[in-house]
Amino acid sequence: MAEKEIDLTASSVKKTEKGIFAPAVNLMNRLKYPAKFIIISILLDVPSLIMILLLTSVRNESIDFGQKEIYGDIYNRPLKNILVYVQEHRTHMHLLLSGRTESRQKVNEFQKSIDREIAVLDSIDLIYNEDLAIGDRWKQLKVRWKAVNKMATSSYKDQSYEEHTRMVEKTLELISYVGDVSNLILDPDIDSYYIMDATLLKLPAILKNIASARDLGIDIALGDELTAEKRAQLIFVLPGVIRSLTEEMKAGMAKAYVFENINKNAPKVKDRVDREYQDAINAIEVFLNTTAAIKSTDLDSTANFMPDRHYAAASDAIAKINTLYDLEFNLLDDLITVRINALRFQRTLMQVGVPILWLLVIYLLVGFYRSVMRTVESLEEISKKLVAGAREKVELEAEDELAQVGEAFNVIGQALVERNVQLEENKKQLEDSIQMVEESYKKLSESTNQLAESNRQIQEQQSQLIQSEKMASLGQMVAGIAHEVNTPLGFVRNNIEVLERTQQKIFELLDRYNTMRDQLATGELQNLEATLMEVMEMSARSDKMVAKSQNILSESLVGVDRIQELVMSLKDFSRLDETAFKPTDLNQGLESTLKIANNVIKYKVEIVKQYSDNMIIDAFPARLNQVFLNLVTNAAQAVDEKGVITLKTYFDRDEEGREVAVIKVADNGKGIPAENMKKIFEPFFTTKPIGQGTGLGLSIVYKIIEQHKGTISVESELGKGTVFTIQLPKKQVSVGAKPVNV
Repeated sequence: MAEKEIDLTASSVKKTEKGIFAPAVNLMNRLKYPAKFIIISILLDVPSLIMILLLTSVRNESIDFGQKEIYGDIYNRPLKNILVYVQEHRTHMHLLLSGRTESRQKVNEFQKSIDREIAVLDSIDLIYNEDLAIGDRWKQLKVRWKAVNKMATSSYKDQSYEEHTRMVEKTLELISYVGDVSNLILDPDIDSYYIMDATLLKLPAILKNIASARDLGIDIALGDELTAEKRAQLIFVLPGVIRSLTEEMKAGMAKAYVFENINKNAPKVKDRVDREYQDAINAIEVFLNTTAAIKSTDLDSTANFMPDRHYAAASDAIAKINTLYDLEFNLLDDLITVRINALRFQRTLMQVGVPILWLLVIYLLVGFYRSVMRTVESLEEISKKLVAGAREKVELEAEDELAQVGEAFNVIGQALVERNVQLEENKKQLEDSIQMVEESYKKLSESTNQLAESNRQIQEQQSQLIQSEKMASLGQMVAGIAHEVNTPLGFVRNNIEVLERTQQKIFELLDRYNTMRDQLATGELQNLEATLMEVMEMSARSDKMVAKSQNILSESLVGVDRIQELVMSLKDFSRLDETAFKPTDLNQGLESTLKIANNVIKYKVEIVKQYSDNMIIDAFPARLNQVFLNLVTNAAQAVDEKGVITLKTYFDRDEEGREVAVIKVADNGKGIPAENMKKIFEPFFTTKPIGQGTGLGLSIVYKIIEQHKGTISVESELGKGTVFTIQLPKKQVSVGAKPVNV
């Protein structure tokens, strides 16, 4: 029973070591307990410390983010007041310049209010400009106000109104800019985001448009005739914009009302602003209704318009919106402040609570370490006694897994004697087994030598077959060259024979000339006239033969050039002495191949050339010519009659971004069956009848392309043709590398 338990435990340990925890088990098995506890403590504490630092950093960034929002809120409060006061100043200045002198007091009051808010904002800018960097824009706005204030009473009312309106637009731009640089526009919480949206975007725009509509109503009250554009502004544009902004604000506020803030201390939006919000919405509706009568009667007339009622409704809406504006400013500050306080509490909790938790973990680890070490020391002491032959039982204080080790020690102590006897028997069996293994190893060595010899013989046979394929290709090439050379050589020989006969006639003419010259010299005039007539007749025939000889010579030179061209192509094609990569013109190689293979292809296929310029790469020219010859020959054999072979070259980039040369050899032949596509590059695979092919042509092509670190692929469709595509690097990594025999 004890032996069985030990075997099961050993099997379990072996299984665990092969599992996913094998690296951890192997590492821990090589370390002492102090090192183990140090490593575990570091692996626990360092990531925790990094995580706390990162979380603290995130909290600090969030706190700074919210604090910057508060700065923007503080900055925008006086800007909002300036926006309201400038619009009121514009309205009363418009009345004053229209002859309403009672508006002078209001003009002075709003001018003082604007100057007061400017002073407030100057003090705020001194405090927060470093964080918000708004100083330059604020200075520009102050300069604009001084210009508006200076020209207000000294200009026409329309000019004054336009300058005030530009001041309003610039104020709105500055409010929006403050929202951008102070993070208000990026507020992360739903409730504070929509409050921000109202205070930063919606309410200022509504105030601006209501004030503009009110001023148009004042023009009607003053008896001014509105232009069509201004009537459209009053009746359609401004009410439409106000309505749209109001609906958007209502949609946002509805979401803020129902939002449940995760921070329970955050104030409820509805509880804080609902009454003032409803008052403002109702006031806006009342104002919008003052133009409804015009829309329902005559669009080109303002006869139904009541300026006093319109002015009162607009002023009431502006006052209610201003009240809501101030209330939402306060609510936004409170929401952001509550969020900042929550973040600060979380940061404090991490900075204080986590170290306390660390101390507790360290305390427990030290206790665990001391418990383990006491158990180890007890086991070490008992093991020494067991080695000495004692059968003392192990008793440990611990009740954990190490106690099981103590029980195992008890089993081991009882089994040691029996195992010693078994070990002796196993030793003898092992020696016998070693002897048997040595004999088996000797037989295995002999079998290995036989396999090596068989492999060598197979390689020799394969080399012979490959060489046979090369010789077969060479034989076809030489036969084609002999036929191509024989034709021009025949008519050159024939022309030379014609020239030889012509030369003989000329020599005869010269003999006649010499005879006639001798007769004249000696004074023998007998038969001179007959000789002269014969010479003249022969001379006429000689002139024709000389003219014909020139054509014959030209034709002979063409034949010699053809022979020379074939010889040069054969020389370019062979280059069997090449030992290193060299700059190679692919187009020239294809042309040489076509000349060599001309006897095979000229009567049955049409060659279509689609060459790109400057197709120069690093290669072994003769080996590539062998590739081209094999592919062109196969393509010619694949077509029946009047087939087409297309040769195309160009540069491209492969999947790794390297510049490669692409060579395509396409035919419109019968195609390759799908079941043969995966076999065509295998050695000895052929579909030709026995005796007509070795099946090594495409295998050699594949090895040559592989030697050039290139790729070759094939696409084929039965009845339509086949396309072989070769990709070769433009530059080889090591120019000068020697080719490998294939």
